[in-house]
This record gives sequence, structure tokens and C-alpha cells, in this order.
Amino acid sequence: MAFNPHGIAVRPEINLMLTSDFICPATTLNAVSGKPGVAAAACGLWGPQPSEILRTIVIPDAGGTIDVKLIPGDPAERGYTAGMLDDQLYLLNTRHGTARAVFDFSSIAKGGWPQLMRMTRDATRLFISMNQAGKVVMLNVADPEQPRALKVLDLGPGSGPHYIALTADETAPGHQRTTS
Repeated sequence: MAFNPHGIAVRPEINLMLTSDFICPATTLNAVSGKPGVAAAACGLWGPQPSEILRTIVIPDAGGTIDVKLIPGDPAERGYTAGMLDDQLYLLNTRHGTARAVFDFSSIAKGGWPQLMRMTRDATRLFISMNQAGKVVMLNVADPEQPRALKVLDLGPGSGPHYIALTADETAPGHQRTTS
């Protein structure tokens, strides 16, 4: 793994930490060559000692992973990451070191660069920013293997959302959570 962590997810109750890499840092040092940096689409599964990577989950076609989220309370110890350049949401199996595409963001905006994520404590909603598309997507992830888009917030061209925060009660003021 190139080790340039951008995202981190922790489930201390099961001693599990996962990081996501975006770019191989060594490929950014020679700016004179005119070649872009090489994306490092991989997630590292860390051991009980923070300095030990137990397993690397490589996602060859993702084109860089910015963020990662472990699914709260998931007995299978799975998580999610998004391929920034291939528009895919990946379900990560931390036990087997595999990733499987489970949602295609190009159905919302091709080349939208899905990046940052927030997940509700009850593990039913996943919010993902699409930087280039200027959108934030709310997914129903109650069935982790079959996420469904519930809503898309369009912030407008050039907005490039770089942060997502949820309210303390994880609902919008004056609204109740949808059940679909």
C-alpha cells in the first residue's frame, strides 16, 4: 500500500481500524515530468497495534479512495469506500480483504467524484459528497449489499462539497426520517 491515508474509520468495540488511500505520495514528487500522481485506491486494515497493517484491500479500477466508513454494529465487520474516478461505491469485507461494487454513482452524475461520507449511527443512511458534480447523495444502506439512492441535494455547478456533518439527532430540523 502506498500509505497516504485520507479517510479513517474505527470500531473500538471490536478493535478494528480502516484507512483509505488516495494517491501514491512518491508519484507527486517529480512535478517536472508533467505526469500526474498515481492514484492509490486501497484500504488498510490495521491490527491491535496501531503500527501494524494486517491486510490491504486493493481496488484496482477505483482511481483513488478519499474516505472510508465502517458499518456501525455490523456483525460481519464491513465498511464502505467510494472509487473517485470509477463512480462506484464499494462494500468492503474486512475479514476477507475484498471489495465489491454495490452502487453506481454515474446514475446520478457521471464523473461526479464521490468522496466524503457520513453514516448514521443506526447504519441505515449513508451520505456521500460528489465533489465535481456539486451534489450530496443520501443512500438507504439498511441492506448493505443493495444501497438505494433516496435523495440528491444539488448544490450547483462549481460548489465542490468538501465536508458533510449530521445533526446530533441525525434529522433535519422540522423533519422526520423517511422510511423508504
